[in-house]
Amino acid sequence: MTDTPTLESLRRDLVARLYAIAFTLNASIRGGSGDQLLGLPIGREGMYAWPDYDEFDLNPFEMERTLQDLYDYAYLGLQKRAGNVFNADEEDGDLGRILAVIRVSNAESCEYNLNCDIAEHFDRSDKPRGGLEQLVSLSEARRSLDCGEDLTLRQVGILAGGIDPKSMRSAMYKGDARIEAFKVDDEYMVHATDALRWLRKRTAFIETNWIGRAGPAPQPDSLFSDEIIPFINNRLEYFYQDAYNVLAFYIKQSATPERIASRYAQAGRNIGWSEERVLRLAKGSAIDIQQADVAEIARMIYVDRYWLAKQIARTHEEAGIAVEPQLQSNAGSESARPITRLIENGNALEVTLSAAGVEHGYIDIQSAFVHDFFPSDCIGSRTRGDEGKKVTWLFDEKMEKSDLRKKSEALYSPRRRFSAWFRKNRAAPGDLVIFRRVEDRTYELTLHSKFN
Repeated sequence: MTDTPTLESLRRDLVARLYAIAFTLNASIRGGSGDQLLGLPIGREGMYAWPDYDEFDLNPFEMERTLQDLYDYAYLGLQKRAGNVFNADEEDGDLGRILAVIRVSNAESCEYNLNCDIAEHFDRSDKPRGGLEQLVSLSEARRSLDCGEDLTLRQVGILAGGIDPKSMRSAMYKGDARIEAFKVDDEYMVHATDALRWLRKRTAFIETNWIGRAGPAPQPDSLFSDEIIPFINNRLEYFYQDAYNVLAFYIKQSATPERIASRYAQAGRNIGWSEERVLRLAKGSAIDIQQADVAEIARMIYVDRYWLAKQIARTHEEAGIAVEPQLQSNAGSESARPITRLIENGNALEVTLSAAGVEHGYIDIQSAFVHDFFPSDCIGSRTRGDEGKKVTWLFDEKMEKSDLRKKSEALYSPRRRFSAWFRKNRAAPGDLVIFRRVEDRTYELTLHSKFN
């Protein structure tokens, strides 16, 4: 990573950007409007009457404390706030306000004024300024990691000590030490759990330390059955806070504010559950958790769904409850068999992904269904050069062409591999791929998790 800027340098950079915005308002919109923005007296002198960076009062902008907290959070990994993590909303969020200042000051006219008039008049060689964008980039990356959100590959590199994007792309192919990434549009993304697992092996990475408040319970390698519900409740308490109508409290002069949404209601809205259903989960037993609910619960508490499925499967096994085959296979207990069946009155073909198929990007189709569902001339042998006529595969907003190759007497597979598609969608043994014929030689492929 580049040298860590001082807090004073960051503060000057923030004030300089506010000055550039105000200068642009004075020059381009209306004289004095920039002074009003800064809370300074309106005068003919304009910026020549403005104080030096260090003397400007940031408190009315509610950014002085935010800057200090962000500095400790981004560079030292210290989360000292009693409330939620930083809010990146640009309308009223604490981090969002600074993001908005950067965005506006980077506009062409403001950026020119910042680097010319403002820099010429206010910058001092003995009092450097800069580093605000680096601070915000690091804060955003850390916030995404702490909230269990997907990170860009670039953000993971920032948290790892400033590894450049090219080196991060190379890290996707380094054997057991590789980082698991998937592509969304033109951006490589990494799930938070995969990012944290990889980052913990980097000496430059500083994991967040929650000061004065317990952070969310981290995802351990495994949980005992009696630890699952407390683990879920810990993360519900962290990610969702009870909301109150404070305005009504002051108007009615009530003894206490009126609760308008519990954490259970907020968590439920995140996945389409009712407050009562989330409350039953929080007060219930891990034995009662159903396979069909695992993916939604995992999304609600920001953990890996396959990891959670494994914990639930083990709990069911210990209680002598028969584990549903799809839960068992997705939890890693066994490899799914490549089962194929016609559905939707023969208009679609459903294929169960095998463990080997997921690993190598193959979709293995049982031979009995191939000739009835695909053109006979699209079938080729395993030998390169002995290929059939290509058909079109539509998936993930892409269009690819290949034939079907005969792997054995029992199995056929599209010659085109789907590894990137599987990685992006976290495909696992037991998941389903549906082939739908949309035209004579065109098939739409959709991937369905057994948890959905």
